[in-house]
Amino acid sequence: MLRMIKIAFLSIPMLLLVVGFAAIFSSDYVSGVEGQASETGTRTLPTQIPTVVETEPSSELLSAGGTGNVDFGFAEQADTERVPISTIVPLTTSHPTTALSIVVQSETRKYVTFGDHRVRSDVVDIRLSQFPKPDEDNGRGLHWFPTTLQRREVVDRYVPELVAMNIRWLLILQGIEDWHLTANDYLIDELNEEGIVPIMRLNLKVGYVNPERVGRVVSHYRAKGVRYFQIFNEPNVDLEWADGQVGSPEEFLQYWIPLAEIVARHGGLPGMAPLSPAGNHADEIFLEKEFQVLLRENRHDLINIMWLSIHNYGGLDEKGFLRYQTYARISRFHFRQVIPMIGTEGGMGDAHASADTIISAFDAMKMREPWFLAFCPWLMGNAVGGGHDDTWESQAWFQRGGPLPIVARVKKLE
Repeated sequence: MLRMIKIAFLSIPMLLLVVGFAAIFSSDYVSGVEGQASETGTRTLPTQIPTVVETEPSSELLSAGGTGNVDFGFAEQADTERVPISTIVPLTTSHPTTALSIVVQSETRKYVTFGDHRVRSDVVDIRLSQFPKPDEDNGRGLHWFPTTLQRREVVDRYVPELVAMNIRWLLILQGIEDWHLTANDYLIDELNEEGIVPIMRLNLKVGYVNPERVGRVVSHYRAKGVRYFQIFNEPNVDLEWADGQVGSPEEFLQYWIPLAEIVARHGGLPGMAPLSPAGNHADEIFLEKEFQVLLRENRHDLINIMWLSIHNYGGLDEKGFLRYQTYARISRFHFRQVIPMIGTEGGMGDAHASADTIISAFDAMKMREPWFLAFCPWLMGNAVGGGHDDTWESQAWFQRGGPLPIVARVKKLE
């Protein structure tokens, strides 16, 4: 009996020593890492940020299924990192005490460097900190004129209007021909001066595009501080394809991925093209398949650095402005995270009809999800900025006769 008491007595400080050592060892390697300890007593280092799926996609979407294999792209630029992981394992003994054994393992992480971005290339690991926002960000944006060039006096006239409406994001069009290269220089300089974040949509039809031309444009405007580049537009619409006929999501990504790589290599953030809510192919199904292809091709590197452009036309429901929430559920289902999104067109079409919806949407942006970066409804102006297609005139906020009432209403918003 005396011997058992002595063993138990000696076990107590030993147990305290082991537990203390384990706590110190674990905190050294686990503290500061995104994720949470498991509830089973085993402390692990997650490979991605845990996310709860609030609502699953429809049965039609779920039927497509799909998860990716672990691999990485850009092998020639990849680097690896081994991260220690401490695990506390209880050992069974014949005595009424619990001994602990500390097992040390390591996890290999793979990375790729794009410009000044170092991102995981083996798993989905989206970091919102890599997506810059303007100072005093309110998520309020606007689609500029539907032309790739405006005269300097147009810029001087309408940039102050953006400031007066407290617009913090602006979608602009950018061509890739030689004469387009410096077309938006003055506009970008003025936006930078006012602290407005430019979102540059490369004005392209879906199909083969000369990569050197895209590289020159992206390099030029990256040097001016542009980070967001939207590649292509509405690939589920026949008219947006060079041959006039919608291809499959697999075909679309064959064109998008090489250009996304160019944008990323120059330190830009490649934007996945927005899908039309009324396209020749359903936007939700098209998006679902795009995500599946990216995972199947192991393009975690691009997933972790891309953003999704969306066209959330319509009212204040999931068929309209809140369409981004449907896309978020699809993203959670496949990636277990939500990729950043920017609404680059929206409204109800006609500028007068859009006013109430847009005012309410701008007000809603104050309480938006952190991954919904901005809402840029259609359209600042048309003819007054050099537009020649009268189709857009009724949708413009600034028309030949002057600004519509929506302008004054936006200026009154907080």
